[in-house]
Amino acid sequence: VAGATMYYVYVGTDPSEVTGDTPTANPIATTGTTLDLESLTAGTTYYWRVDVVTAEGEIIKGEVHSFTMPICTVEGAPGVLREWWRDTPGTSVDDLLNDPRFPNDPDGWECLDCFEGPIDWSDNYATRLSGWLLPPVSGEYTFWISGDDNQQLWLSTDETQANKVLIASVTGWTA
Repeated sequence: VAGATMYYVYVGTDPSEVTGDTPTANPIATTGTTLDLESLTAGTTYYWRVDVVTAEGEIIKGEVHSFTMPICTVEGAPGVLREWWRDTPGTSVDDLLNDPRFPNDPDGWECLDCFEGPIDWSDNYATRLSGWLLPPVSGEYTFWISGDDNQQLWLSTDETQANKVLIASVTGWTA
């Protein structure tokens, strides 16, 4: 910002930490225009704002923004997160969605380089794959899903989960 003498950067995991006239997050004072943040937790959403201090001593409050740290990477690129829950009751997707451990307490997770889980891996479990899909060109694509006892495929046209749409489902098993 022209005329800026200093910046106060506020970073927190709750929007209330960086909003208002007196943010509760500790400010990071800097005169530079870049900042390395250390010790960020994968899968965590962070909220941040930058206040500008002018030569006259005026503080101009910045807007609050957010970002989510990728959970996994494969060779430096965002990977596909596979999470699983063992001993899930039933075989429907709703059985997983209604499990009190879902979505925040999976029994395990791994980072994959494709949207494909293992075959004949276990019994009585549910799994979820999530990640970015970046097609090389715009156009029409065909998607296929396969699994043992009920699957759903959701896509969003952006990073917002609220914009996801169910594009395919199978209510049984596939070979």
